[in-house]
Amino acid sequence: MNYRRLSKILILGLIVILCILYCKTIDKTESQYIENRNVIDVKAVKSLQELGNKAVKKAYATTEKEPRYHYYVRKCWNLGNICRVYGIDGVDAHKYFVPVLQIEIPDDREKEKRINKILLERYVAVLPDDTDEEWWEQQEIRITYRSEKYLCFRYFSSAALPKGYSDKDLYFTLDLENESIIAYPGIEGQVGKFEPDTSGNLYKELEEYQVKTVEDQSALRSDGMYQVHETLTECDGISFRCVEVEGLEDEERQKQINLALQEPLRALIEDGVWEDRENQQKIFDSTKIYIAYQTKQWLSVVYSMQIPIDPDPRWRDGVRDLGITINIQEGKRVLLDDLFEKNKILDWFYVMGMYEEGNWQYRGEKYEGLGLLLQTEKQKVIEYKNNLRKNNIVELDECSWLQGMTDWDSFYLYKGKLVILRLDSYYDFEIPLPEIYEYLKVDPWY
Repeated sequence: MNYRRLSKILILGLIVILCILYCKTIDKTESQYIENRNVIDVKAVKSLQELGNKAVKKAYATTEKEPRYHYYVRKCWNLGNICRVYGIDGVDAHKYFVPVLQIEIPDDREKEKRINKILLERYVAVLPDDTDEEWWEQQEIRITYRSEKYLCFRYFSSAALPKGYSDKDLYFTLDLENESIIAYPGIEGQVGKFEPDTSGNLYKELEEYQVKTVEDQSALRSDGMYQVHETLTECDGISFRCVEVEGLEDEERQKQINLALQEPLRALIEDGVWEDRENQQKIFDSTKIYIAYQTKQWLSVVYSMQIPIDPDPRWRDGVRDLGITINIQEGKRVLLDDLFEKNKILDWFYVMGMYEEGNWQYRGEKYEGLGLLLQTEKQKVIEYKNNLRKNNIVELDECSWLQGMTDWDSFYLYKGKLVILRLDSYYDFEIPLPEIYEYLKVDPWY
């Protein structure tokens, strides 16, 4: 009896153990299935995310490469006249010119008209009228942000705002996509104001310094790292004066710098159109030299030549100036886009009325109207001759070449300033560095 009972108990116990083991096996299998399924799901999600990211990047890149439209910034000078063109009342003819920012959209003239009308209506509503002459005479426009969708700019003046007007109303954010004026994101502090009418002092200094020898000028400018002296060299049988540096420890870099200092004049000799060798030599014999800025980082030089053509209002004596700037540490010449964010500094030029945007084209880049600011002399000569061929001008005489050559603006550095050598104004354009500080790609030169 006891034996049978014990046997039953053992059999029941064995059955219970087998059931427990079976359940654990099923639970483990299900867990593995669930775990594996989760792993598969995670991998699938990651793959989808990667595909999505790639699609977004591709779409973004496509959007960046193919903008919906392009616009130019224009600076008009008569609020009353332009308001009449757009049929906006409430503005009498001003007694003087005032700067007004407008937009040009070549691919969508209707959109252009709508946006400009919105801007004009806003000007009329918030800007002082022409009775506040002092404010208008001293005010300026400055672009602070520009993209395909938004254009932010502001008006500011050295004169106090008349009563009843607010500084906040002088800040504009134009939403080009939705064709509306929206709230400006923030009011930045006032900065030093640029006053073009006070410019021209450096050109007087240039003429005074050119009476001194290059060595004397270098002694006045130098910080002792290297010296600059005048040298006479030759190209295609034409001798010309230029400058060289000496005293640098790196002789190879010094050699590169000296070649770069010669290159502008060499390019004009080699690639120019010359008929009279005697006249050509006479032009280069007239070269005068101005050391504008000399530090361990930068060397800015101006070569001035007497051109025997009818003088224009800019230089009544027929003198043409050519600026060149060298990065001493890198041993090479720099152009404006080596020093500044190109699009930002150009925006500043456009809104200041220095240049008109979009009227010239060069290999897909808008360089032609900017003289030698973004191109070397050699590049400029090639462009100049190509343009003549496009206009079916096969032969070019020396007089026409000289006139064309001297229509190119250039620049140089001065302590705390960028100076644009202008051909269409009486004075050079002297820009205090604080005005364009935010666009710099290099350390400021003070």
